[in-house]
Amino acid sequence: MSQHTTFNNVLNEINNFLSIYQTETVLVRVKHNDEIPNQVISQLKQNTKNWVDKKIPRMKEVRGKIVFIQKNTFRLGLPLHETDVKACKVNTAVLNYSSGTGWPVGQPLKTPKNVAKKINPWLYNNLEGAFKQNFNGCFGIIAMDFPGFDLIQMVINFNK
Repeated sequence: MSQHTTFNNVLNEINNFLSIYQTETVLVRVKHNDEIPNQVISQLKQNTKNWVDKKIPRMKEVRGKIVFIQKNTFRLGLPLHETDVKACKVNTAVLNYSSGTGWPVGQPLKTPKNVAKKINPWLYNNLEGAFKQNFNGCFGIIAMDFPGFDLIQMVINFNK
């Protein structure tokens, strides 16, 4: 659905946010079904506030930057592996969904907020268990609906 804005307006809003919150990083996945114009690709590559490399960065490398994620015909930035696809890929950004609608089947009011009430405690307990066992791997990008402070802090603990 159209948001009635332009790509440049979106990038300007993100850059304004990052100028205020310089330790943050914004991941951007561009879903475009047509070929991206060469001048847009060139501008994105030239801007040092954009991460367009395929190499998975450390957080210290991308604070204050927009990290682009590949999708469809957009081939700048990190290759993406979504966990709803069963194939395992190496050297790709992994997007793990802990959000959604329609789960559990047969339950009323299957809104993202109600799903989060069930999934978020489960996710917290699993992350806490991994943290206590000194897990030093990578969970990838964890997409969450309505995370509370404790769950956010647990994720941050893995990024210290």
